[in-house]
Amino acid sequence: MSTTLQTLVNNLLTTFKKLIMTKLYNLLLLLAFCPIALNAQLEINGDITFPNGLPICNALVELHNANGDILAQDLSEADGTFTLSDLPAGTDYTLHFSKDGNPLNGTSTFDMVLIARRILGIDPLQDYDVWIGDVNGSGTLTTLDMIFMRRLILNIDTEFPVPTWAFDEPQASAPDNQISIASLTEDLTVDVIGVKRGDLNGSAQVNCD
Repeated sequence: MSTTLQTLVNNLLTTFKKLIMTKLYNLLLLLAFCPIALNAQLEINGDITFPNGLPICNALVELHNANGDILAQDLSEADGTFTLSDLPAGTDYTLHFSKDGNPLNGTSTFDMVLIARRILGIDPLQDYDVWIGDVNGSGTLTTLDMIFMRRLILNIDTEFPVPTWAFDEPQASAPDNQISIASLTEDLTVDVIGVKRGDLNGSAQVNCD
């Protein structure tokens, strides 16, 4: 083999070795940082507001894993915001929302009149009217909702058949106080609408103390 050909072969071998070493090095770097990516700690934050945009404070936000275990929780601040931090990536979660309070807060015979006007078609249904007025969980507004409201007002019942407060994403057709999150892979911001059931005229008082 001539000297020139031998030199060419040696150069090709050297270049090939460098290429292999570079690829191997990059692969080792990727493998080294994979655990960091898989164990990344993420954050879920959001705003909880009434349909008119006013904030809802002291709403309890719980983060459940697929087994139903509570991994984190927070109370919404005076401005309606909440934050859940240090969450493992690549996991399915469910946000659960609730709020304590007097079921009679904001509920009166005037709200019953407003429901009746909507049922009769005198007034058109507004956004979230069904969320608010459906106090028996049927998914619609009916005279039965008025009966349950009257029973509460007369102290025959002490609560509605469904939770006093309803929460969900703005586009939800019916609130179930839960938001599912499939395989969290990055920080997430959630917009949440809340309503006080039985309060169609929005007179409920929210205590942020």
